[in-house]
Amino acid sequence: MLASRQLESDNMVGVFMSVDLGTSADLITLLVFVWPVIVWLVGFFVYLKFFRKKEKRLFKNIKRPVAIVPSASTDMAHETLLIRNTGFFDVDLKAADSRSADLIDNEYRLIVLAYEPTGDSFGKLFDTLKSKQIPLIIYSSPGVITKADIKRIQGYSLHTISNTPLRLISDIFAIMSTYPEEQN
Repeated sequence: MLASRQLESDNMVGVFMSVDLGTSADLITLLVFVWPVIVWLVGFFVYLKFFRKKEKRLFKNIKRPVAIVPSASTDMAHETLLIRNTGFFDVDLKAADSRSADLIDNEYRLIVLAYEPTGDSFGKLFDTLKSKQIPLIIYSSPGVITKADIKRIQGYSLHTISNTPLRLISDIFAIMSTYPEEQN
């Protein structure tokens, strides 16, 4: 019995000793070169799955115009120029009139509405634009929006409030790159 175990042990050592070290080195070399290719392929597919989808959405949305509706006290000319100077967006500056809402349809991807604290013109214009189900950016100076108007604005899910020109550009870019591009 002892002799047969010794024989089995010798055979196992012989099996391990018969592995060609050159072959194992070749396998390691192959893994060293194949591993980066596998990582690159996985990264490429992640890019195609997520980032390309986002870029495609942004590209489709950028083709659609952004409507800017000024108020009686804020002409939005400076902000319109800044947005145009980015070179990304087709900006359509409307008249400071509640009838501007009649000219905005589903062709537009986004509406920038200047806040007007006096009178009820902002509320009527906001309600009309809200009914179109297009994302809205309310542009206002800090701390100017009344509590009643804040409640009204917060009742609409597709809104954001912006107080500075750079924040306005950032919000436009963020909405254009994330909001679905399909036209209603």
